[in-house]
Amino acid sequence: MGATRNTLFLNAGRMIRVVDIPEGVKPTPMEELMEKDPNVKAFLRKLGSIIEDGFDPDVPGSLEAFNRRITFPLAYDVRL
Repeated sequence: MGATRNTLFLNAGRMIRVVDIPEGVKPTPMEELMEKDPNVKAFLRKLGSIIEDGFDPDVPGSLEAFNRRITFPLAYDVRL
């Protein structure tokens, strides 16, 4: 997808992942990726069950709703 990822690990088992997507690139939705690759779906099934207020990839709209809950608008746009 061409995105750059950075992960920040906080206390109490919390993690923040920052994804920088280049201008003009539209990321592939996770729902589409998991339907194309059974390994991605298996990973998301395991991941969704251990996240507080997580998601179930077998329930239509669950992953999409989860993504809306955890996505925050751009706070700063720093260009070098």
